[in-house]
Amino acid sequence: MLTKALGLGRRTAPKAAIRAVKAAQGRLLLCTDGLSGELEDSRIAALLAQGTPEEAANDLVAAALEQGGNDNVTVIVVDL
Repeated sequence: MLTKALGLGRRTAPKAAIRAVKAAQGRLLLCTDGLSGELEDSRIAALLAQGTPEEAANDLVAAALEQGGNDNVTVIVVDL
């Protein structure tokens, strides 16, 4: 989970907090709160499990926008 917005209202260069984690084999989802704030985790998981990574990403964005899309929706889906 990303917990920090970078560059908002700052006059100096933001410093990113970076942490390495071990990734398990499977599908990885990186998204903004425009997705996680609009859809329940169970709905995200169901859409994430379908199709290719590109199809899953497109379906997730479409579903978030259908729910209202009250924030920017950014989604990256990768198969590991």
